[in-house]
Amino acid sequence: MRVGGFTDQHHFLTGIISELRNGLPEPPAGDWGQSPLPDSSKTKRALQTLLHPEMLGRAFQVLALAKNVDSDASPPSGFKFAREARSALGL
Repeated sequence: MRVGGFTDQHHFLTGIISELRNGLPEPPAGDWGQSPLPDSSKTKRALQTLLHPEMLGRAFQVLALAKNVDSDASPPSGFKFAREARSALGL
């Protein structure tokens, strides 16, 4: 097995959310409310808790291990904003 990706929860979820936005039209200037996610204040607070670096965003880490996967294959979308995994892990 090899390291397929490593990052904190903030960067992992941000990568996934950015992929959800791909293919969607850009929101009008100043409209930060358009999102593929449910639009409720409770959902927004929950997402902020998961993403914010001082809450859970940096408290949890995500590690992906790969086996029998081409090393040239692109990493999963959650690792889009991650640093290089081997250096982040000190390998």
